[in-house]
Amino acid sequence: MPNPAPAADDLDTLVATLDDGVPTTGSVAARRADAAQHKAVGTTRLANRYEVVGLLGQGGMGSVYKALDVELQETVALKLLNPDLVKDDAALERFRQEVKLARRIAHANVVKTFDLGDDGRQRFLTMEFVDGMSLARYLQQRGRIDVLDFAQVAHQLCAGLQAAHAAGVLHRDLKPDNVLVARDGRVAITDFGIAVVNGALTGKGIVGTPAYMSPEQLQADTALDGRADVYALGAIFFELLTGRRAWPGSDAVSVAMARILQPPPDPRAFVPVPDPLAEVIQAALATDRNDRFDSAEALGTAVSEAIAPGLKVRAGKLTAGLKTGSAAAAQAAQSHSAAALSRDIKAALHAAVTVPPSASLRAQVPQAHAKTVTVLPFVVQGDGASWLGQALADEVADALSVTPGLKVRATSAAARQQLEDPQAAGSALGVQAVVGGTVRRLGDLWRLSVRVVGVADGFQLWAQRYDAQEGQLLVHTDAIARAVADCLMVELARADHKAPTDARAVEFYLRGRHALRQEWMSGGTSAVELLGAGLALAPRDPHLLAAFATASARQVFFGHVGEDVMQQARLAAEAATAAAPQLGEGWAAQAQIAMYSGDMPAAARNFAKALSCTPGLAWAQGQLGSICSEAGQFDRAEAHLQAAAQLEPFNAMVQWDLVRLEVLRGRFDRADEMLAHPSTDLTAEISRRFAQVRFRAWRRLPVTVDLPPADLIDNRLYHTVVLLSGMYSKAARGHALGAAELAQLAESVDASNARLRAARCQFAAEICALAGDSGRAMTYVREAVAADLHDLAWMQGCPALDALRALPEWAGLFATMAGRAERVLAAVAAA
Repeated sequence: MPNPAPAADDLDTLVATLDDGVPTTGSVAARRADAAQHKAVGTTRLANRYEVVGLLGQGGMGSVYKALDVELQETVALKLLNPDLVKDDAALERFRQEVKLARRIAHANVVKTFDLGDDGRQRFLTMEFVDGMSLARYLQQRGRIDVLDFAQVAHQLCAGLQAAHAAGVLHRDLKPDNVLVARDGRVAITDFGIAVVNGALTGKGIVGTPAYMSPEQLQADTALDGRADVYALGAIFFELLTGRRAWPGSDAVSVAMARILQPPPDPRAFVPVPDPLAEVIQAALATDRNDRFDSAEALGTAVSEAIAPGLKVRAGKLTAGLKTGSAAAAQAAQSHSAAALSRDIKAALHAAVTVPPSASLRAQVPQAHAKTVTVLPFVVQGDGASWLGQALADEVADALSVTPGLKVRATSAAARQQLEDPQAAGSALGVQAVVGGTVRRLGDLWRLSVRVVGVADGFQLWAQRYDAQEGQLLVHTDAIARAVADCLMVELARADHKAPTDARAVEFYLRGRHALRQEWMSGGTSAVELLGAGLALAPRDPHLLAAFATASARQVFFGHVGEDVMQQARLAAEAATAAAPQLGEGWAAQAQIAMYSGDMPAAARNFAKALSCTPGLAWAQGQLGSICSEAGQFDRAEAHLQAAAQLEPFNAMVQWDLVRLEVLRGRFDRADEMLAHPSTDLTAEISRRFAQVRFRAWRRLPVTVDLPPADLIDNRLYHTVVLLSGMYSKAARGHALGAAELAQLAESVDASNARLRAARCQFAAEICALAGDSGRAMTYVREAVAADLHDLAWMQGCPALDALRALPEWAGLFATMAGRAERVLAAVAAA
């Protein structure tokens, strides 16, 4: 029976025998060796034999861990059946079947399966550990691969599948997630969870992954044979060469019907592919199985002949049986062998934090196949420093957020759950692992006790204690992040934090960052004062500079200070990026300043740079999504906004930007559904109700204003929301505004910041247009454009403005907006 993860209160006792701290110097290998030495105390052990070392991944049946077989002192992969399936007879039989069938196959391109284990409560199987990544993750990092790399992957997959078929086993669920690519270039098929003995399929029902299933699988044909797996290989090959699925789409039914009724797609329609190779892939994807290759071996041979005549598959490697005229091509293919693929794998696994300026959207959005983790606010024990727990959690999360292969849920989302149990918090946030711990003062030291818990099984993956001098707190948060990355089997992609050693500067930085989060929607003064005090002690620290620039810009945005402060913010942001060009927060600060100053191309370019450095920067994802939405690039906008929503599920502004996107696309039912769920957070609930009012008014639907009176909430922004909501409600019914209301509306657009003024003018234009006052509405549109509005999508798609589009002045204003949107999109493309 596995040893359970201890309660948070017992953490100090648990790690009391550990040495103080984890070294922050030396090689990665040395750090890993040191981390492994410490993990033995407090990690989970199964069957008194397998010690869990790290989380490799999760699937429908269960979690897969890296584990140490303490009996043989060998590393294995351990696949654990989900706890809720342990008593499910059908699931257990699938588990047994996976072991029995996989053990029939002995081939280098098939992951070895060792045994089935029982720990009393837990059922698990042990497999060969492949040090690398899934083909899905590899493909997502690369986008697509060239023909010679493709040859290496394709030939190994064909060899492995042929071995499975020769052993009488149909896989039935081949897909990039079920293929592993090792650091040495080896490719191996895994996960035989729904495999069957050839000819033994008798039950009805559709099994497999729809995007890669053959037409006969989709039709629940019981007479499946190896050609169904050949079809799946064809789909994988198409994706490897083009970077897109052969049958894209989110609607499984329409995707299934398309592949049954339409001919297979031609990869040449998307990328340059040699004609013979394109024809091989189309043949593998033939709707009628009789038109496909009759074996994986035949497919492999056809791939060889298409790339370089004479190449053959032998023992899973690309070898040459030369023919006249083919020597040069064969030699070129051979030279790009598994060693070359190995270099690519190593490069992908050790991707640097700095991404070139031409980085694609793929580099700017957290990967779909990434592991998910959240960092709970540290529990502060003893008196005082209540802000420290959240601040330290933020620092660890920030260090993890730049790491390829990880998606970090915001610590604010974790805090909002107010759940002390890590499994409960992780389940609520939909993550695979949770980092948590305690912090308390011991004389002139801070003691940090930290652990990582797997959510699915409650396994404790790692625990450690750190005693830190106050000036070294940030160094230790980097050490914690590095250890967390190790146990999640990813490489931390951030250099050690060059933190100020002055203890007072560190405290000002942590307190200032905490205040900035607290004051984000009000632009308060505490953050600027604290960060400014920190800069006085460490004037060249890029983290302090970036945070100070961001806090100062927020103050200007809310009109609390003059434009001279914006110049100070600009200088601080420029100094931050000059000192640390790999720091995403510095580029995001520059972007924010540019946006508030009306320079949207610069804002877009710098937000893209920020996300190339730090894809997990949630507010930058949201801002760039909003900019792309306004410029009319809805697909890219949705990618960034969804990334922001996943990182910060409770961010109201992101949610309403997604709602606005649905409305502008004409998906009103979807928008109404998104707005139907109340929030327990006051700010989020106010935003939700205002969005309901505004978007219902756009369609002239009945509007009910259900907001607390403005005098009950001391917030100037909220007063404006209450005022505008009442006007939307009246205008939606076609009623004219009175003189007093018109004066209030004119006063509401008088904002010192250009971005805020343009947005207020948009509201005013909509209200006046709905009320039938087209002249005044057009005046507000003109003022919005003069305030550097870049919202082309609003001018194109807002239903409230229908009456204005026939006016003579509209065409000129629209042309101005179209030119601005074009420049914004060009800046995003060039970043």
